[in-house]
Amino acid sequence: MPLVGRSVNIFAGRVLHHWEMPATADQVWHALTESAPLSGWLGTLVSGTFRSGEVVTVEHAPNYPCTSQVRGIDPLKLLAMSWKFPDEEPSELRIELTGRESSTGLHLEHRGLADKAADYLIGWHTHLRYLEDLLAGKPRDMVDFWTLYEELARSTDPKRNES
Repeated sequence: MPLVGRSVNIFAGRVLHHWEMPATADQVWHALTESAPLSGWLGTLVSGTFRSGEVVTVEHAPNYPCTSQVRGIDPLKLLAMSWKFPDEEPSELRIELTGRESSTGLHLEHRGLADKAADYLIGWHTHLRYLEDLLAGKPRDMVDFWTLYEELARSTDPKRNES
């Protein structure tokens, strides 16, 4: 049930992912907003809670935090927030869920990425593979994140295979 579609608009600095997750909307929402499952697919929640107006900080690697302000939230349906790493310009992330009987559609849109959009396309693909596997009861070790990232990058960009 993985990836349904993805696209990148380099000129607009925007990434889209459409995914069908093997879990209920409640399970997906829990994985998006609760500390324990979040660490299995995105990073370690070091501060904040996912409530409207709150600031959350997720550490993606040691001393590499992403700080976000929750801009919109509708449990089981919508999570919208800013996105800011220390070495990047701020951007905007929006995740919408569509519950189905035995799965959940996940629509991710990340805007304001400028020249980082292509990298974010692969990055989100990697994170969402981790999320899918976590929800399927087959969590991956985050230590292998960059290995999977490079595999996905090579499969979509033949130039990465040239050395």
